[in-house]
Amino acid sequence: MQHLLNVDLKYSFKGHRGAVYTLCKDLNAVDLLSAGSDGMIIRWQPNLSQDGISIASIPDKIFCLLSSQKQSTLYAGTLSGDLFCIQIDGSKQVRRFRFHSNSIYRLALWKDHLISIAADGIISLWNVEAGQWMHHLQLSSSKLRSMSIDELADCIYVGDGNGNLFVLSLPDFQVIDKRHSVHDKTVFSLLSMESDKMLLSGGIDARLKLWKPGFEMINELKAHWFAVNDIVSLEGTNYIATASRDKSIRIWQKQSMDLVKEISRPKFAAHSHSVNSLCWIKESQILFSAGDDGMIYGWHITY
Repeated sequence: MQHLLNVDLKYSFKGHRGAVYTLCKDLNAVDLLSAGSDGMIIRWQPNLSQDGISIASIPDKIFCLLSSQKQSTLYAGTLSGDLFCIQIDGSKQVRRFRFHSNSIYRLALWKDHLISIAADGIISLWNVEAGQWMHHLQLSSSKLRSMSIDELADCIYVGDGNGNLFVLSLPDFQVIDKRHSVHDKTVFSLLSMESDKMLLSGGIDARLKLWKPGFEMINELKAHWFAVNDIVSLEGTNYIATASRDKSIRIWQKQSMDLVKEISRPKFAAHSHSVNSLCWIKESQILFSAGDDGMIYGWHITY
C-alpha cells in the first residue's frame, strides 16, 4: 500500500551546550520544553521566536521532562536520581526530592500521581498535589529504562535493561504479567496504543515489536540499525514515529507497520548524531526531534 506523506523541515533550534536528551510539551500543549546534558531547561515558542528562553538551570544532566497542566508544574529527572518539581506558572518555585539512588530515566502522570523509573531498578509513585513520595517497588535488578501507561486499563508497562517487559496494575504496582528477554538486552522505548489495544516496544537490538494483550507478538521489525530510543504516536493520524541512535527518524503506518518515511541525512538536513527524543504537537502537525548533536528540529508532517 502506498502512503503519501510529506515531511518539511520548519524549525531548527540550537540552544543547548551539549546533547539534548528529552523533549516535552509546555503547559499550553503548543510550545516545547527541552533539557539535556547541560542541565538547562529551555522553552521554545516557535510561533513567536527562533530563540529559546531558559526557565531553569539544574547542576546535573537531565534525562527526562514532564509537564502537568493541572499542577502548572514541570518535573525533571536527573543523572544522580533527583526529582525536581518546578512551578512554571510565574512563581518559579523549585522543589527537589531524593529517593532514587541512580538516574531517573522516565516520568509519567497517572491521575494525580507521578510515576518515576530509575537505574536502581525501582518504580516509584508520588502524590504530586502533596509533593510526597507514596510507595515504590524494587521491580528489577537491572535498570528500568522505559514505561508507558494504559489509562483505560489502569496499568503500566515497564521495560528493563535485561530485555524484560512487565505489566503492573495502578496504583498498587502489583505485577500482572512479565515476559523475559523480549528484546536482546535493554527495552529502550514503549508506547501503549490504548484505542488499538496494542503495545509497541523498541530495543537496543534495533527491533520494533508489536504486541496484543497477553503479550501475543503480532509483528516484529528490524526497524533501525541501532537502538530505538523513542516511540511516539502522531495523534490525529494513523502513524507512529521512532527515533534511533542510528541518527534517523522513521515514520510507520500503525496497523500495517509499513515504513512510510525516513528522516535522515543526506536527504534531509537532519541530525548528525543519535536522535534521543521525539515530541508531537498535534495542533501544528509538527514532530520535534532532539539529539546528541545538541540540535532540535521541527518537522512539518502533511499527508
